Amino acid sequence: MLKYFAALLTIFALVSCKKTDTINGNGLVGNWKLIEVLFDPGDGSGKFRPVDSNKKITFALDSTFTSNGNICEMSIESTAGSRGVFMAVDKKITAENCNTVDLRYNLNENTLQIFYPCFEPCISKYVRVK
Repeated sequence: MLKYFAALLTIFALVSCKKTDTINGNGLVGNWKLIEVLFDPGDGSGKFRPVDSNKKITFALDSTFTSNGNICEMSIESTAGSRGVFMAVDKKITAENCNTVDLRYNLNENTLQIFYPCFEPCISKYVRVK
């Protein structure tokens, strides 16, 4: 009986953690504004450069996102929107209008970096906004 109870308790704990991760998106849920981009020329000398952009992304509790810019391209423009889904556990973003592979991201407190499929590093950096 004790083994059954322990197994049931473990399963409940695992299911609860996964649900919590999904609900809060591991901190990704909210509004983000593009502030910097990095294009490396191939020699490792690339650095983040500030940009003047109105491009924003909103990640929702239901694991969907919308953007006022095309998230499929590493562009600072906010003229063509995007939408799609994100997977917090895999740190992956899938946009409906992308012909490329899924985008990977890294989240560090209030800074979000989206990695594009380039030979050399090319990254967009966003900051959390209210």
